[in-house]
Amino acid sequence: PSQDPGPLEPTPVVEWLASLGGDAGGFAQSVMVPLPATATGATVRTALQHLVDHHDALRLRRTAVTGGRWELEVRPPGTVPAGELLRHVDLAREGADDPAAYDALIEQERRAARRHLDPDRGDVVRAVLFHGWEDRLLLVIHHLAVDGVSWRVLLPDLELAHRHALRGEHAPLPPVPTPLRTWTRALRTAARSEAVRADETWWRSRLATPHAGLGSRPLDPARDTVDRAGRLSSTWAETWIEPLLTTVPAAFRARVPEILLAALSLALRRWSGNPQGAPVRVDLEGHGRRPGLAGLADLDLSRTVGWFTTLHPVLLDPPPATGSPAEVSARAVTHVKERLREVPHDGLTHGLLRQEGRLPDARAPLAFNYLGRFDTEDPCPLYPSDAADEARNGTLGGRHVFKK
Repeated sequence: PSQDPGPLEPTPVVEWLASLGGDAGGFAQSVMVPLPATATGATVRTALQHLVDHHDALRLRRTAVTGGRWELEVRPPGTVPAGELLRHVDLAREGADDPAAYDALIEQERRAARRHLDPDRGDVVRAVLFHGWEDRLLLVIHHLAVDGVSWRVLLPDLELAHRHALRGEHAPLPPVPTPLRTWTRALRTAARSEAVRADETWWRSRLATPHAGLGSRPLDPARDTVDRAGRLSSTWAETWIEPLLTTVPAAFRARVPEILLAALSLALRRWSGNPQGAPVRVDLEGHGRRPGLAGLADLDLSRTVGWFTTLHPVLLDPPPATGSPAEVSARAVTHVKERLREVPHDGLTHGLLRQEGRLPDARAPLAFNYLGRFDTEDPCPLYPSDAADEARNGTLGGRHVFKK
C-alpha cells in the first residue's frame, strides 16, 4: 500500500542526528516554485492535502526521546490538515514590489517557516503561497521527512495533484511500491545479517588509520554549533561547470563526486602545507537508495519519500604532487576512484554498524555532499504542460531554489 501508518524505526542517519543533541526543529530543506496564473489558495491547499496524505514521511511525528534515541511514528492519512500548513502572503501588502524586497521577503518567510517546524508536534511541512505580481509557492520540509531525491518525487506529484485540483478532480498519484516503514524495518533486519557483520573489520581498519586534523584546534561540540557557522556560496560560469559535469568525468571514466573529491583532496593538501602528511578524514554523504544488501536490493525506492542519506568516512590522501598539473590531477582522480570503490555497500553498513553500537562514533572534521544537478531553466513542476513555452520565454519566471 502507499500508506502504512504506525511506529517507525529510525534510520542510521536519524540516529546520527539524534546523537548530536540540541534542537533539530529547524533542520530543513526548501524549494521555491512558480505557480500557474490560474492557481488559487483553494487549489494549492487541495494539492498539498493530497500530497501529504499520499506520502507517509510528510506525516511523521517524534513521539519520545529515550536515552538519546528518538521514537517516531507515521500518522494515518487525514491527520495532517493542509490548511494548517499553508500561509498566504500578499506581495503588495508586504511592499515587495521590487526584486530586492521580494528576495528579502522570501528569506524572511523561509526562516519563519523553519522556526515553526516541530517534529514533536508532527509539524514537518510548511508552505507559503506568495500572491501578487507573480505567484509562487515556498515549500519547507524537515530533513527527517525529505532528502534531495525525495524532491524529485514530491514536485511532480504536487504538479499532478494541482493540475487535477484546477479541474476539481482527485489526482491519481502513482502508488509508492515500498512504504517508508517497510524500508526501515528491512534496514533493522539487514543490520543483524552476516553481510553487515562481515563489513565490520573493513570499517574498523579504516577508522584506525591515522589522519590529520583540520584547523588550529579540535572541534568543540559545545562551541562549534550550526547556529555559529558561517556560509560561503560560489557561482561558477557555465564554461567551467559544463565540462566539470560532462566531459571531465567522461574522460576519466569517473562520476562527478569522484572528480570533486579529487579536487578537494588536492586543495586540502595544498592548504595544509604538508604535501606528504597524513590523510584527511571526510564524512561522505550518499543518497542511500542503492545498498546492494540481501533483503534490501529488491525493494523499489523510486517513489519512497524520506531521509535515506548515508554518512560514512573516507580518507583523502592523494599521491605525491610530482609532474605536470594534468598528471597530478589524473593521479588524484584515479586514487579517489579506487578509494571510493573499495567502500562496501555504498557506505550503508557503516551507519548500520554504528547504529548497532559495533563501531565507534568517530566524526570527521569535514563533510562532503554532492546534491546532483537541478535544472533551473526548464519550467518548474507546478506549471501545467501547456505553459512550458511561455515559461521558457521568461514571462512566468521559471527558476527554483533548493536550500538546506
